[in-house]
Amino acid sequence: MSPPHPHGGEGEAMDRQRMVMSTIQQEVYRLLEGARVDTETKVKRELKGIRERVTMMDAQLDHILQELDGGGGKGGAPLTNEEVGTTLGQLEQTWGEELRILKQELHQTILAHNHNADLIKTHKDTIDSLRDQCDKIHNVSSRAGELQQQLGRLDAKLKAMNKQQKLEPLLERVSVLKSRVDLATRHIISAA
Repeated sequence: MSPPHPHGGEGEAMDRQRMVMSTIQQEVYRLLEGARVDTETKVKRELKGIRERVTMMDAQLDHILQELDGGGGKGGAPLTNEEVGTTLGQLEQTWGEELRILKQELHQTILAHNHNADLIKTHKDTIDSLRDQCDKIHNVSSRAGELQQQLGRLDAKLKAMNKQQKLEPLLERVSVLKSRVDLATRHIISAA
């Protein structure tokens, strides 16, 4: 069992708030790390697919170049201009399609990165806001302790003033009695 907190319930509340904030912060860091790992995995997978497609296209280009260099058309005859044009058209179409897919995947990767960056900023702002709230609560509780002390001093002053007010009638009677004693003493002295 932990020793009682010097500020009583307020200190325990602050300890609980700190514990909750720490738990939230750990959970946010865990989620952010998971999002980072997921994004990196997706990017690696997409890059691997792109690399495979580029390798395949490179092999197709090598095949076309061999056909062009060696006259390796159908039946070993040299390629005609029409066959070269058709092959180049197919190559351009394949390259165009692959570049379009590559651009889409790159755009999706950028969007995912921006989304993760926005999440990180939102979580950071939330943590900062919670930290500010805890600091405000801590400041309020320390201010409450100061106010309690001031109230104690005011209470003591009021009690002293209350005693003084109770003593005033007695002091007035003592003053009246003193005046009468002085007057009686003067009469006795003047009569003697």
